[in-house]
Amino acid sequence: RQNDLLVAGELYLRTGDPQGGINYLQRADNIKPSAHAELLMAMGYMRLKQPQKAKQLLDVAKKRAPNNVEIFQAVATFYREDHDYKSAIDTLNSAPRKTPSLLADLAFTYELAGDKKKSAENYVKAANAAPKEIKFQLSAAQALIQSGDKEKAQDYIKRAAAINPDHYRLHAIRAGLAKSENRNAD
Repeated sequence: RQNDLLVAGELYLRTGDPQGGINYLQRADNIKPSAHAELLMAMGYMRLKQPQKAKQLLDVAKKRAPNNVEIFQAVATFYREDHDYKSAIDTLNSAPRKTPSLLADLAFTYELAGDKKKSAENYVKAANAAPKEIKFQLSAAQALIQSGDKEKAQDYIKRAAAINPDHYRLHAIRAGLAKSENRNAD
């Protein structure tokens, strides 16, 4: 069955056998072509250092499921790994919906490209879209600090503290902020 082959293929990919995973995924795709199988095969080809095959499959998956945000994120990951940040940003910006996860990917990509302001803007959008998700609150705070807006960062630090006051990353961000303000005792 197609679903069994997809599960087996994904398990092989996760356990470090990309070629075995691709074999199962191809069989699943032969039964019923799907963007999910193509996305997984593309990941396998990336692990096998075959970027052209990966790119072809990602393009096919994107055409097959043009509203699937995860495929846009996978294509952007492909470009990021190739250090083509402009293409990664363009891909993420062309996604049909801006989910919090996609916004965080976009922010991360802007950060890698050296644009701290756009990185902070997109982390803030992700944090505001998912106010109960601590990783987005912490990323927004950290990006705002890096872009020089320490005052606004405090709002996201407070949100994160309300979610989990003992989160290790929250303490690290507070420590970095205190150090930058010469509050060594803090």
